[in-house]
Amino acid sequence: MNKKEIATLFLQAQKHKDRGVYDKALANLQRIVAEVPDDVRYVYLLASTYLELHDTDAATQYTNQALAIQPDYVEAIELQGLIAEAQKKYNDAEKYYLKCIELDKDFIHARFLLIELYSNLCYFNPYEELKPIVFDEPEKVVYHADILLASFDPEKIKKMTSSKRNRTHIIYGFTSRLHSIALYKLKRYEDCIRSLEYALELMEIFTAISKRKREAFMGLMEEANILKLYHILGNRPKVEEYIEKLRFHHIEEREFEEMIQTFIEEAERGEIYI
Repeated sequence: MNKKEIATLFLQAQKHKDRGVYDKALANLQRIVAEVPDDVRYVYLLASTYLELHDTDAATQYTNQALAIQPDYVEAIELQGLIAEAQKKYNDAEKYYLKCIELDKDFIHARFLLIELYSNLCYFNPYEELKPIVFDEPEKVVYHADILLASFDPEKIKKMTSSKRNRTHIIYGFTSRLHSIALYKLKRYEDCIRSLEYALELMEIFTAISKRKREAFMGLMEEANILKLYHILGNRPKVEEYIEKLRFHHIEEREFEEMIQTFIEEAERGEIYI
């Protein structure tokens, strides 16, 4: 195959993989890697496709091949972490994600995976719904989430394709949520409020950039939790302020009064559902 044919086949493989048509992606990638075995991009995509199919042996084989070509290829090192998670080797996964951000501090996806690992929550790993408790380290979540959230740049987001923008929205949105949960666990209630307010800002920014219609109940959960936290802190003026904010969700008056009463009772019992 000439370079143009390889490029066309590679583009098709990427599209097949993105659409979940893994058999066709594999067929294309195997042809390419047989032809060009020393191009790390092709070998890496082959490895990641095998991981999508839960074939950790083949994924490991081709990840190692990619790293033999380029030892500091951070996407392949991140893939080692995902393979380790699939094999329930969580300490190894942590090691690989830390290595990624040591090599590239701006590699937000690896930092996100590290955050969700420390949070003991699972979002991107498709092999299990919930990890056993291995890490529950809110201090580390806050540290890494602060770094990731500080990297948010709306101008860069505007220039992304819609699919990449959606993935980025998931990363920043879920990081913001994990950040709030960690701060609540640490009883840093005022910081938790600021984190929830920032989550609301992110929602508005992504809605505006994506030119989507604002959903009726967007931000309701975040505003409810801010109200509860202000109640816990004994800040009645702020509680009243957020009661008024919640009215903008256009809930029928009788239901609204019952909802606010429920939120207050939950706050008094320490029930915050972030």
